[in-house]
Amino acid sequence: MHLSFCIFLATQLLLYQEVSSCTDSEYNIRGECCPKCNPGYKVERYCTSTSSTICVPCTLRTYMEWSNALAWCLKCKECKSGAHLRVKEECTYTKNTVCSCKPGYYCTQFINHDCEQCSKHTISPPGFKVTQPGTETNDTRFVPCPPGTYSETEMSTSCEPWTNWQ
Repeated sequence: MHLSFCIFLATQLLLYQEVSSCTDSEYNIRGECCPKCNPGYKVERYCTSTSSTICVPCTLRTYMEWSNALAWCLKCKECKSGAHLRVKEECTYTKNTVCSCKPGYYCTQFINHDCEQCSKHTISPPGFKVTQPGTETNDTRFVPCPPGTYSETEMSTSCEPWTNWQ
């Protein structure tokens, strides 16, 4: 998404090469102030001195979040299963896909509030107690059982006192 935004800005700057008195909802091309396309649309035909900008909707699996003067929409992100991602919010014509981790994983790399990479939650071994189960954004937290106590299983939430056998 970051790269897409940079491409978007660079294209916008190229369209504004001339000093412009156009409003934020317009772009300057060949000295003309022309209306931008709304989010979810792209330019099919740039305006001329005798005709307005013609905009068409983005096609399936593409989007445009901003008012723009681009002749293309951006490709929707795919949530890579190899990175243990799943779709949290589907791509729409005005918003990119949002990914989150599959169950049992937590996000280890965020870019613009969107998860890019997940890691498996750590399993606490016997002899430890879970203090916080893993979440979508945090790994499992656990501590050793205090002296004189134990836990027999993985992912134990409590430590039991040792008993004396006589």
